[in-house]
Amino acid sequence: MFLPYSSDIYEEYSPWMGYIVYFAAALIAFRQLVSRAFPETHRILFGVDYFNIHMDFVLLIMFYMASLLFFWVFGKSVCSKIGNFSYLFIMGCSAGLYFLIQGTSNAPLLWFFSWTIHAAAGMYLIFWPVNSIDCFITFILPRTFSLSGFWVILYWIILDGGCCLLFERSWIFFINFSSFLAGMVLASLLIYIRWAVIPRDESSLWDILLRRNKSLENETWQYSWADRKTHQQQEEKTAEAKDKALQERQHQMASVTHHSQILCRCGQVVTLLPDQTSICPSCGRRIQQVPLQ
Repeated sequence: MFLPYSSDIYEEYSPWMGYIVYFAAALIAFRQLVSRAFPETHRILFGVDYFNIHMDFVLLIMFYMASLLFFWVFGKSVCSKIGNFSYLFIMGCSAGLYFLIQGTSNAPLLWFFSWTIHAAAGMYLIFWPVNSIDCFITFILPRTFSLSGFWVILYWIILDGGCCLLFERSWIFFINFSSFLAGMVLASLLIYIRWAVIPRDESSLWDILLRRNKSLENETWQYSWADRKTHQQQEEKTAEAKDKALQERQHQMASVTHHSQILCRCGQVVTLLPDQTSICPSCGRRIQQVPLQ
């Protein structure tokens, strides 16, 4: 299992509202986690069943912790793109729609964090489908690496769908996925009305699908944060090889004896050997170097 922790994007705005919305959403999700809607977590957290921890509880806590990181990456990035108050308005409308669906249905609890992350992920996919997201592996051999935004978002959708299937609430996944599609439509609309502007050195999802800025599709991947060290090492090795080749060439030039040259009357350049008579290879004229007095 791997989790994201940072995105390689240019922040147009300082996402201070993204931090506020992040902690508010995390608190709402935690309140749902300890409520009676999840019997396993409620019994264990409130001391009824300390020594009978079920695997469902462990998986639910793991999913909650993973959701924190996904929302940290997607939400903060979107906020830095569209602005703080625009982000607050959009997330507020998303939360209002969530509670409207929850309040008007007799269905079991919807997972608030998943709904919110899907909305932010849909917008992120439109804005930065190829920009790299730095991730880390949580088990076996801890390490960091980078993936494009598209693959991380696909991984989140699969992870969320698997969690819904595990807790026998598969229908909730389709409701959450509607939030993802709404995020994509909203981000596309913001680009269309020029509220969100895609820089020339980046590509939105529509740029790639319509083959605009095609040469830039892999640029952000090639120079992602996790790969910079490798590129730097390669550049240093190339520079060292060039310096070594130049030094060898200079050494060879210094070891070669330089002789004077003269232009023969026939137009042929003749190399003059010291204390020897040189013969023009073109006309056969014999040329003697005059020693300097």
